[in-house]
Amino acid sequence: MQPSEIAIPLGCLSLLIVVTNSCVCLLVYLHPKLRTYTNGFVVSLAVSDILTGALLLPLYIALPMHPVTGYIVSAILLTGVANVFLVTLDRYLAIKKPFNYYAVMRRYFFKFIVGSWIVPLFVSIIPLIWGSKDNILAQTIYMFMLQGMGVVVPYLFVCIAYYQIFQQARHIVKRLRRDSSLGSWRGKRDNKDKLKKNSNSTMASETKVAKMFALISISFLLSWTPVLYLTSVMFAITDRNTVEMLSPVWLLEFSLFTVALGSAVNPIVYSFFKPDFRGIIKKRFPNRTPSTTEVVVSLSILSILIVLSNLCVCLLVYFKKDLRTNTNWLMVSLAVSDILTGGVLLPVYLIKPSSIITGYLVCMILLSGVANLCTVTYDRYVAIMKPLEYSYRAPKKLKIGLALSWVLPAIYSLLPLFWETDSTRIIHRAYMVCMMFFGIILPYIFITFAYVRMFKQVRRSLTMKKNLDSLRVHKNERKRLHSEAKVAKVFSIVASAFLLCWLPIVYITTADIIFNRPNIIPYALSIISFFTIATSSLVNPLMYAFLKPDFKKAIRTCLRECTRKETASTIRNLPLAALTIGGRERIYEAKLPNNISAKTEELLSKENNDS
Repeated sequence: MQPSEIAIPLGCLSLLIVVTNSCVCLLVYLHPKLRTYTNGFVVSLAVSDILTGALLLPLYIALPMHPVTGYIVSAILLTGVANVFLVTLDRYLAIKKPFNYYAVMRRYFFKFIVGSWIVPLFVSIIPLIWGSKDNILAQTIYMFMLQGMGVVVPYLFVCIAYYQIFQQARHIVKRLRRDSSLGSWRGKRDNKDKLKKNSNSTMASETKVAKMFALISISFLLSWTPVLYLTSVMFAITDRNTVEMLSPVWLLEFSLFTVALGSAVNPIVYSFFKPDFRGIIKKRFPNRTPSTTEVVVSLSILSILIVLSNLCVCLLVYFKKDLRTNTNWLMVSLAVSDILTGGVLLPVYLIKPSSIITGYLVCMILLSGVANLCTVTYDRYVAIMKPLEYSYRAPKKLKIGLALSWVLPAIYSLLPLFWETDSTRIIHRAYMVCMMFFGIILPYIFITFAYVRMFKQVRRSLTMKKNLDSLRVHKNERKRLHSEAKVAKVFSIVASAFLLCWLPIVYITTADIIFNRPNIIPYALSIISFFTIATSSLVNPLMYAFLKPDFKKAIRTCLRECTRKETASTIRNLPLAALTIGGRERIYEAKLPNNISAKTEELLSKENNDS
């Protein structure tokens, strides 16, 4: 991966971080039961994660060498560490000193919160004391102190605290088992024993919460381990060759992703493991078909990824004129249907699964997705099987294909209005059978048949290509055949994903509608079908971006234009998502040769000429 190519995945991660952590803050704001001391620290941590996704990552990608960037990055990252520290301290006090916990929180809660923001801000602007002076000694000492107090000490505290918490939890579990066994022999307990049992139950609940926060702390430890290693190497070793050997570029890039993933993991862990958050989410979705919180959260995350990835496809075609081809306009239409799947279909179905309007929306969006995929497949089929016809037929058929792929699903999905969507009538049953056959099974067969024919033609074309001589016209023919073969492979992967993802739907509709045997449909399969449909909409843009040649070229060109003026020191500094401060660049530049920028420009120029 080139250094500039991390911008797109980090951009998607940034949006995911902002959305998920914002949901945590909204849940606490909307539900008074969640306004506890522990959740106050959780909200503070979520706000620092929001700043990581909304400010730190975009700013660090766009302006990695700007002096202000260093101060902002340092303040936000140290704030995140301070809030993880406070969350761990909160659990430590609740488990180890439960009788003093509320007294301590009533006295120091707001002081803890304010301190977790003020202290990092103050520490991050300390380099302003020596300003623009090249005081390398002071900067190095400051970095070591910052690394020790901002990473190593919290790192050790989290490890020691949760070790003691789990030792206490083990003791509580043993005591609960002993009390339970004694209770079975003694029969009824007196009031003192009941109070003790209630205390044990409370401690058991606190232990569950501690386990959840232990997962957050483990993610913190794992995400900051590369940063701890890289900062130690970069500021402890003065020899540039040794630094480059011990800190490869892939590890530098990986460190930035681990810090971003740490901010993305926290709200997901709250939803899955923290009992109070989990209970509130269940109340928010009382009548949904998939009845587990895990399904709702997972599908919500998938919805966000679907919308973002397909939106990138649409924006690329809009901004890059080279991508405005007949095939790519069909891709945009397919991407729009996928955006509707992630942005409308899944959220509406999770919130109001039994609504009549939901049924119309689900039917129209799913059928439009299938119709667009059939249109794209037909476009590729004509391009490979009848290339001479394709050149003059494609422009004429493009508008018709795009219109039909949206108009027909819309009309068909509204037909039940004529019989008021009465599922007991025979006409509705016939309607469902026709929709299953013409909307699922027939496209399923057509796509399979079309790509089998295309691959046979591609194999025949590749055999012909080997026999062509070295004339110029034949070289052009070889290039055309090779390009068509690549495009066919890309769309075959998309079609294979469609076939696999829609297989559960084919089985469910066949068993329920044709054979009228819903008892042979496992409940797990009905849940899996949601994920397969979402996965199908997520796979399409990923296939375009990573496999389709013109999209790959457009992405590389776009990223190269954004980062053409980056120097080698920028490449080295970009993934160091740890303790970036003002003046850090001068420390590292002191370890680099003076002609590094010229060499970098020479390499970039050579790369552009080759491309």
